[in-house]
Amino acid sequence: LLSWRWVFFINVPIAMAALVLVPRLVPESASTQQRHLDVLGALLATGGLSLSALGMLERANHAWSEPWTWLPLAAGALLIALFLRMEGHIEQPLVPLAFFRSTRRSIGNLALATFSAALAVLFFSVPLFLQQVLHYSPLLTGLAFLPVGPTFALAAAWSPNMVRRLGFDPAFDQAVVPALQLVVHEQADEFELPELLSSRLLRSQRKGVGRLTASYEPV
Repeated sequence: LLSWRWVFFINVPIAMAALVLVPRLVPESASTQQRHLDVLGALLATGGLSLSALGMLERANHAWSEPWTWLPLAAGALLIALFLRMEGHIEQPLVPLAFFRSTRRSIGNLALATFSAALAVLFFSVPLFLQQVLHYSPLLTGLAFLPVGPTFALAAAWSPNMVRRLGFDPAFDQAVVPALQLVVHEQADEFELPELLSSRLLRSQRKGVGRLTASYEPV
């Protein structure tokens, strides 16, 4: 009756607990200013990203010149362009474009988006490598990823104090550069489980700090 698909239901009790506990434990912080939901902006952004993803997926089965590929990509690009144009002209945009006037903030968010995309590929390919090449069991593969979540959360909570005490540049050097070194280190041909555990533990700590320092803007 049970299969691996049941793992997706683990978020259901967590979400239910959050719905019950957050209103009781977290003080109200709603703004007194009246806000309007940017429905059209949300539809344009969602449609543009979805069509762009569809075009990239269709590229696996069709050539760039075929309409199955270029038509969704062109439509997605058009919707994203309309979204950006509209966000610059409405009073309460979904994405305030003024946020990206800071060069450091823009570069940080671009780096974070690139890192997140690469991380998604990593979490897909590494379990396949561990099980199909190194013949790890599903249990050992899961253990190799187990430390990532808790240490990532702890590092993200600890990193603001690190940035305030050391400044942006030293914190960036202490977080992002070692993270890249650990990524390269994990490309070795042979792995042992303890090495994987320790490497992922350290790398998740660096990611927690790196995500904050990548978009940190001094006040």
